[in-house]
Amino acid sequence: MENGRELKAKLKAGEISVGAWGTSYDSAMAVKLSRVGFDWAIIDQEHTPYNVESLKHVLWMYRDSGTLPFVRVQDNRPDLMKISLDLGARGILVPYVGSETEAQRAVAGCKYPPQGVRGWGPTVVTNYYADAAEYYETANDDVFVIVQVEVASILDELDAVAKIDGLDAMFIGPSDLSLSLGIFKQWDHPKFRSAVSKVLDTARENGKAVAIAVDAFGPLEQAAEWIDKNAKGVQLLCTAEDGDLIEIGGQKVLADHLKIFGG
Repeated sequence: MENGRELKAKLKAGEISVGAWGTSYDSAMAVKLSRVGFDWAIIDQEHTPYNVESLKHVLWMYRDSGTLPFVRVQDNRPDLMKISLDLGARGILVPYVGSETEAQRAVAGCKYPPQGVRGWGPTVVTNYYADAAEYYETANDDVFVIVQVEVASILDELDAVAKIDGLDAMFIGPSDLSLSLGIFKQWDHPKFRSAVSKVLDTARENGKAVAIAVDAFGPLEQAAEWIDKNAKGVQLLCTAEDGDLIEIGGQKVLADHLKIFGG
């Protein structure tokens, strides 16, 4: 995956795209995650102790890797989106968006005028301005913008949100959405399933993609069964965190060695 436009074309063609969470602020971990083959990885600033310096180094590790680095910013603030994009993020995930107005703000923070309010200063992402002209021409189309559906209030304005020009996807955050609905992690509760259906139907009607955190629903086979039954049409599948992938991979390596060599 070379850029956001390529991902958008893939989704428009109805294909599935798989990514992962990047929660470690260690550059070596970022390199390893970038080599797995995911289309994208979401570097999580909302729930991890990233600062600007560590974010800069981690984003650099994704350059020319084929995995697009997205950043989940801490809050719906244009300054946070701007610095993430300037440092090399290819997409932004905005958490806790609760209304059309808030969704409009999220999109505007990722776009240069006249589509948005992003200020000019794309340092690292343009090789310190060596590629600035090309970046200016493509940035607004290239940046992948996602709002997180995890606040119950957004469900009342979902159709208006899905109609926003420049918004590429809506990300269902199962844990926080169920928490906001007062049914924490009750995945089979009618209120939760109804909310997920509403997101999918509204997105489909307005040509937007839907993402979901697959690992929230348990082991992969269990999660796949739930999604197949309740969330058909989801295209962006976010798998486990980088730390979990180490654990899962390590357990498999250990089991394989014990099987072969005994012990």
